[in-house]
Amino acid sequence: MQINYIRIIKWLWKIYAISFLLLILFVISIAYNLFGLFGEMPGFNELENPRSAIASELYTEDGYLLGKYFSSVNRSKVDFGDLNKDILKALIATEDARFEEHAGIDMRGVLSIPIYLLQGKKKGASTITQQLAKNLFKMRGEEKYKSKVGKLNMAVTKLKEWIIAKNLERSYTKAEIITMYLNTVDFIYNSHGIQSAANTYFNKDQSELNLQEIAVLIGMLKSPVGYNPKINPERALTRRNTVLHQMTKYGAHENETYLSESTYDSLKALPIELDFKPENYNRGLATYFRGYVKNELSDIPQLENYDLYSDGLKIYTSLNSHLQRNAEEAVKEHMSFLQKQMRREWGKSKPWDNQYIYRLMKKSQEYREWVSEYGQASDSLKIKIHQPRPTTVFSYDHQGGIDTTLSLFDETEYHAWFLQTGFFSLDPHNGYIKAWVGGLDRKFFEYDHVHEGKRQPGSTFKPILYSAAIQNGWSMCDKVLDAPVTIRFGDQTWTPRRENPTGQEITLKTGLAKSLNNIAAKVMNDVGIEKVRDHAHNMGIVSPLDSVYSLALGTSNVSLYEMVSAYSAFLNKGKRIKPKAVLKIEDKYGRVIYDNTKHKSEEVEVLSEKTAFIMVSMLREGIKNGTSISLRTRYGLDDGYNQLAGKTGNTQNSADGWYMGLSKDLVTGVWVGGEIRDIHLKSRLWGQGARMALPIFAKYLQKSYKNSKTGISRGPFPTYTKADLTMAEIYCEEENLIDLGEGSDDL
Repeated sequence: MQINYIRIIKWLWKIYAISFLLLILFVISIAYNLFGLFGEMPGFNELENPRSAIASELYTEDGYLLGKYFSSVNRSKVDFGDLNKDILKALIATEDARFEEHAGIDMRGVLSIPIYLLQGKKKGASTITQQLAKNLFKMRGEEKYKSKVGKLNMAVTKLKEWIIAKNLERSYTKAEIITMYLNTVDFIYNSHGIQSAANTYFNKDQSELNLQEIAVLIGMLKSPVGYNPKINPERALTRRNTVLHQMTKYGAHENETYLSESTYDSLKALPIELDFKPENYNRGLATYFRGYVKNELSDIPQLENYDLYSDGLKIYTSLNSHLQRNAEEAVKEHMSFLQKQMRREWGKSKPWDNQYIYRLMKKSQEYREWVSEYGQASDSLKIKIHQPRPTTVFSYDHQGGIDTTLSLFDETEYHAWFLQTGFFSLDPHNGYIKAWVGGLDRKFFEYDHVHEGKRQPGSTFKPILYSAAIQNGWSMCDKVLDAPVTIRFGDQTWTPRRENPTGQEITLKTGLAKSLNNIAAKVMNDVGIEKVRDHAHNMGIVSPLDSVYSLALGTSNVSLYEMVSAYSAFLNKGKRIKPKAVLKIEDKYGRVIYDNTKHKSEEVEVLSEKTAFIMVSMLREGIKNGTSISLRTRYGLDDGYNQLAGKTGNTQNSADGWYMGLSKDLVTGVWVGGEIRDIHLKSRLWGQGARMALPIFAKYLQKSYKNSKTGISRGPFPTYTKADLTMAEIYCEEENLIDLGEGSDDL
């Protein structure tokens, strides 16, 4: 029988044509979701404006990235022009060598798949554009995209990604496609996009990555977990070298490769060196400040239609990264020293009973989960809270804490020992917040002691009292008898502490410099409680103040934020200025949507310029021969040319130590104390503002004066031309300060 080959060929062509026609109809059916069987496809608007969550970034005034705001996706956008060119080369060589040649689908690669399968090899032909389609539109996850024809679901999904890839190629340039891809890939550990991955795995900007680090990240694209250098270092090393080898095979032009064989041989022998720092809200500079800014952003009307966690905003703040770093270093240096002193003083005794630790422990999430699981009064719960388990605890010597094994009870007690602190530095001339340290480490101690914490300010309240007196006709040269004083109100009396009064008449200036409580009490009695309360509120103290005479010594709780705001009036010629944190905000396209630099911070005149100048002069006296003298004698910061002013403060039993310091550029406040008043230094020698808080201010200035990038410098306070002071008002009659003693900041 003779075979009619011509007829067979005709039939084969007919079968091919019909199959091709059916495939076209099938693709059209998928594209238009015929009868609703194949699931939705992204529309034109979605393709033109693909939605991908981008973390908002927070910057200092000098351009330092403080951190990000994100919910489930930590992604930072990088523009094509800013991309490290070696990243592009490694990506193309490894994932899509014909990226510049195809139009979304690499048919050469697709047609080669059967050949590889026959050879027993696996071969992928997914292009970068197809992978981008998969990243942008979750065809395999979102319900609306799923096919109702279950058996065809994978085939339908693959064809959808092909269609999207072709549409993307029509809508975007190759540069835009590869940039979008690198900005959307997932590197796990909450790192989305090449920029976040560079920060997480190598603590670098993507532009700073070297070739072997790039190869590690590009190698992870095949399997972020399987080739993860943190989880599977050996497999990651092998994959990295595969990426480098691919770069020796491909290049931008024929007969040219991205990497020479000799360079490859050198690089493949190197180990992977990670600097692994997964992004979170508790890492980096100014962690407490970031929380404050987040709350401030909610009050900006221009942000009503933006999502802070996904719209990729760039937020520029008033903070200076160099001043902030100096503040954090100063806090760490002194607080670690003070902590050792406290433990030496207490020895084996404890400043609390176990009931306090139980109350503290019950606030933890871990405890609440155990109560939910075992019940409030169960034996299992009692066993659980005293059962050792792996945990991480705070340490001054180890950034990020120490991994150890402790029970929840012991861990709570361990952390309860630590003295806490707040530090706030403000430019009083424009209201810019320059440095903010809300505590020791936000990972372990979330409470912000700058804005949220409120404690008795002790003698740091006295300048507010004295400024009220000056405003009401007193002079800093007016004299008051240094003798015991008892104030009667109703059927009660109050006698402030004053050891060994001299019986001499001394000026207000000296009374403040030596922080004499009896002098402050007499001033309060003369000026009147209500006038002082109203004056304090006008100066920026928004917390309620008790109508008692002991208010003169700072007995009502206030925040460090309020105190610094109040003291700003002394340097700002009598005008209290509202602190400013946010300067400018841009959307993800670089368009300015909020600009606070063109508006001066809100100012309220609370003192005359003359009173402000007098107060600075009085506060300088404490450095010349008062409770702040160590700034001159020990730290050498007030040297005749450079002028400082300030006030110490502490409360009963050394529960709180304060320092309010002024330089020509800054108003800075420091508070040190325990979470509760029972946690404190035992000795009065160390438990006073001059030793608890002042050294932090001193170290901060010492560091900052050495660095021109801080924007502050040594120098005298400005001359107040409108003050119209006579020499007699500036230089009071000399007094015998030796016999006055040190006074007392105690309440």
